[in-house]
Amino acid sequence: MPVVPKISVIMSVYNDGLYLNESIDSILCQSFVDFEFIIINDGSTDNSKEIIESYKDNRIKFINNPENSGIAASLNKGLEITESEFIARIDSNDSALPNRLKKQYLFLKNNPDYGMVTSSVIHQSEDGSEIISGGYIPDMLIPATLLFRNCVFHSAVMYRKSAIPIAGYNEKCAAEDYDLWAKMIVNWKINIIKDPLTKVRELKSGLRYNPQNKIDSIEIRKK
Repeated sequence: MPVVPKISVIMSVYNDGLYLNESIDSILCQSFVDFEFIIINDGSTDNSKEIIESYKDNRIKFINNPENSGIAASLNKGLEITESEFIARIDSNDSALPNRLKKQYLFLKNNPDYGMVTSSVIHQSEDGSEIISGGYIPDMLIPATLLFRNCVFHSAVMYRKSAIPIAGYNEKCAAEDYDLWAKMIVNWKINIIKDPLTKVRELKSGLRYNPQNKIDSIEIRKK
């Protein structure tokens, strides 16, 4: 009987060949090694597919979408094949610090009333230079903060599979992460670790700057 990995890491990739090696390497070089790494190439038109296929690590599970289907649909594909109780996210232009998986796994393992743990992040410019670090909010303030803004960086989270709604990510919502946290906070606690565990790259083409993201975020706050 195959051994189930303790963590499933999911990455959706779309035309991030410039940063992809750094992002993949940051997961494969984690101090915590008991994980599967699900990488979905979402119809990239650059060299992303070739970069992913160049890795021979047996922890990688590769899914190739012939056409771009969007991040929410790709992540739902990944969720369908996850085997682990705990699921970590990383974007293909960001990178995880070496102890990220270990620290987040231990937190969720020791705090069963928490559905998700994230962390502060280090913001990087497009060339990789660090801009600012931040994102910490005490647990007691997170539910109220979510009423006004998305205070959780999607690329920095680890959550329980049991905390995810049956439908998974909302594929009709451009703010799919914010939509998920708004549903999760009803039944679960969320923690933000004070120490940064992920480096987030600030790209002008980033999904958070999509005008539809702002429109959908307003609707989430109304609900």
